[in-house]
Order: sequence, then C-alpha cells, then structure tokens
Amino acid sequence: MKCLHFVNNEDLPAARSPAEKSLFKIKPLFDSVVGRFSAVYTPGPNVAIDESLMLWKGKLAMKQYIPLKRARFGLKSYLLCESGSGYIWKVMVHVGPAMDLELSDDGLQSLQIVLTLAKDLLDKGYCIYMDNWYSSPQLFKQLREKVTDTVGTVRISHHNMPKDLKNNLDRGQTIVRYSGDLMTLKWKDKKDVVMLSTYHDAKMSVSTATVERKKNHKLLLSTINTWVPSTLLTKCLWPIQ
Repeated sequence: MKCLHFVNNEDLPAARSPAEKSLFKIKPLFDSVVGRFSAVYTPGPNVAIDESLMLWKGKLAMKQYIPLKRARFGLKSYLLCESGSGYIWKVMVHVGPAMDLELSDDGLQSLQIVLTLAKDLLDKGYCIYMDNWYSSPQLFKQLREKVTDTVGTVRISHHNMPKDLKNNLDRGQTIVRYSGDLMTLKWKDKKDVVMLSTYHDAKMSVSTATVERKKNHKLLLSTINTWVPSTLLTKCLWPIQ
C-alpha cells in the first residue's frame, strides 16, 4: 500500500503529520469514492456513527494498534452508516490531530467527529445512534438545536451527568432525569446500562430478538426478551451547565 499513489509527490501540500502525508497519496481517489457514496443515495431517518479498523500489518504511518478490536492492527476510520441496511454514507480516516473537524461546544475530538460526519444531515430530522465514546449531554443538546435527535450509551463519569446516577440499583430498577428534550436513563439488568436520548422517554417495553450462538461447532438460534425504552416525552428536571 505504501507504493500506491494517485498524486505527484512533488505536488503534495505540507503535511501536519506522517499519517496525513500517507493519506495525501490516495486522498483524491478516496474523496471521489466517498463523495459518490453520499451523492447517489439518501439514507433513511436512522443512522449510526462508529469507528472501524481495517486489518493492515504492513508499514504505514496511518496504522493504528487497538488491542480491543478484532483486527488489532490496521487503518482506523470513522463511519456514518444507515442503521437499517449498513450502507456507508460517509467515511473519515483517522490521521490524528491533522484531521479537519467541525467545532463543538466543548472542544472534544469525539464530539467534533460526530459533527463533521453528520454535517450534511443536520436540520433534516435525522436520528443518530452512537456509543459512549461519542455521547455527551453537550453534544446531544447541540444536535437537538439542529433538529437532529440522538440516542446512545454514555459514560456515567462524563461531565454534566446527574450525580445520583452513581447510586446502586437492584435488578429491574431505573433512574431517569430530564433536561428539556434530553433524557438520561440508568437501568439495571445483569449490569448497569446508562443512556442518553432526545428521542425516547422512560417507558420500557419488551423487545424480542433472535440471537445466534455457536456450540460444539453448531449454529444455535435462541429468542430473548429485552427491556428497551419507548418513545418521546419532555420534562425539565436536570440542568446542564
């Protein structure tokens, strides 16, 4: 891959990092392909943002080592995908501090990545799902102002989270707090689950899902029932600074 070029090296702009310099060599092709992803398809109302690690063990300045990922070594990218089909609508390669990102209210890179990927979908009524690396009360409030709902798990230690969410719960118990359109909910199943949402209320309903498991090299299908939040409700009991 280090020999794959789509530009003249003499015409490369000054790079802010070795990783960005590596990306410059394929950037015209990469931007063209990703641009077509977005141009030829309009995603449904529910989209998700997450990161991906494409396996690569060769020498490359962009290569990342993430021990918790299945590939462990590879090219890290941030994806915005349609939730129903998995269609990749927008991609951004991780090149460290050299990434050109939108500004967020608190300056965190994780929030800036979400705003950059979702930029062309804001003010159109979309709902974005994300995990706890991206979620924060500030981001959800900022996106709500852009007519965009958000749902995601969240770290209980995050700034501006309600303090009483740290209280211990018995199995089946919940704690709910509201700030305008934003709800934070903690419930206890086998372990604590904490989420933020501008789309749901605290009502819980049963969701039935089919789970695939392997046992003795055989594929087994089993049905499980899971409690999940219901739909929208607005209150104001939890101030965000």
